[in-house]
Amino acid sequence: MIFGTKEHFAIECIINNSSDLESIFGHIAIWISKEQLGQLPLTVLLKTPVTHFQDSIIQCGKRRQKKFETMNSSEVFNFLQAALWGEPEENRSSIDIIEEYKEYEKFNISTNFSESFDGESLYLIEDDKKERFIWRTFDSEQIKEIHLALGTYEKIVQSFLDWFNNQVCQAD
Repeated sequence: MIFGTKEHFAIECIINNSSDLESIFGHIAIWISKEQLGQLPLTVLLKTPVTHFQDSIIQCGKRRQKKFETMNSSEVFNFLQAALWGEPEENRSSIDIIEEYKEYEKFNISTNFSESFDGESLYLIEDDKKERFIWRTFDSEQIKEIHLALGTYEKIVQSFLDWFNNQVCQAD
């Protein structure tokens, strides 16, 4: 099942079995600007990406950062990569590193926690008029960007979650 459009933003998911949420296996990928993030043929436990998507929509409307407005896609991407995954600097305490992570983790909509998305990076920045998706796939060094209408991410993720939860309920 595909939610959204591959040309803009979509989640594609196939459920192998419909037992309880704890043990539902299937296939999942994200499409953005006709490019696939994630390995759709790979069978994974779907609870992890579903939980991530549930947590990520709570942050909708809160992914704003003034400094990103003047930065190009590479600058934003590299800043967020360093803030979230970079090496600790000598002049930063562990508390500073944790605080910086907490401040910027909401921009990370990658589902890197699931085997299907290993090495993929996807960030979402919002402003008053649009959503700015910035990403790099596992097999590319090229940083890409697309602008979509405000609310696109939340609408598509919520549609996916509603469908997924309905599949789980039907299995009970």
